[in-house]
Amino acid sequence: MGCGSDEAFRALIGLTEEFVRLFDEPPGGARHGRVSCQWTPAVDLYEDARAFVMVAEIPGVDQDAIRLEITGDVLVLQGERRLIRPAAARSYHRLERPSGVFRRAFRLPAAVNPEGVKATYREGVLRVILPKEDPGRSVRVEVEG
Repeated sequence: MGCGSDEAFRALIGLTEEFVRLFDEPPGGARHGRVSCQWTPAVDLYEDARAFVMVAEIPGVDQDAIRLEITGDVLVLQGERRLIRPAAARSYHRLERPSGVFRRAFRLPAAVNPEGVKATYREGVLRVILPKEDPGRSVRVEVEG
């Protein structure tokens, strides 16, 4: 075998090591002491006859770190889960729970009544109820002269 075969063999070994590293590393997790700066919490969004409902799994996020904003037909959920570091004498062997900031935006299929929105946060689950705007609602407009 010539030296070209040795180079190809080393390249194959390098690819194999990279492949193993990719499957051994959790998505959004740590690698060699580095922590992901962004993660994406799981969200369900559904509707019933009266409202849209969003349910987000965000365990470990302080309630004060959660921000909800409604602009037109877009709902934005953002916040941050802070990494709690162990005492200096400890070191991680695995770090799979992602931390950092997150931001999710959802376009709703219809307008909502922003004054009626209710949000609760219990046991790491955020539940947001977004009442639909009543399209049949009439508003009397006074004509000024």
